[in-house]
Amino acid sequence: METQQTQVADEHWEVIEPKMWKPQQNGDSITGVLVYKEPADKSRELSARYKVENRDGIFLVWGCATLDDRLNHVNIGDAVRITFKEKRDIGKGKTLNIYKVEKQSGSNA
Repeated sequence: METQQTQVADEHWEVIEPKMWKPQQNGDSITGVLVYKEPADKSRELSARYKVENRDGIFLVWGCATLDDRLNHVNIGDAVRITFKEKRDIGKGKTLNIYKVEKQSGSNA
């Protein structure tokens, strides 16, 4: 059996960095197509993860209680808009991020 060696040129490399959507203030939003959903992994203490694609690329969106509940009603391939509404104090030093999730009419419902 012959072994083939592949050579890769050392030039023209592009750094791949995942883009993350991190809202900074009330009203920040992302609009695009939901292309990926991964449920929370409680054994590894990982939140659910979503990916939204738009003309600027593919963005990772970390889940939370309100996003998980709302995105449960959105299918892969649906056009979606996620808007950060507010950070709400729920007592005992805890806060809850509130989001508005909209699915475009006529998306793969």
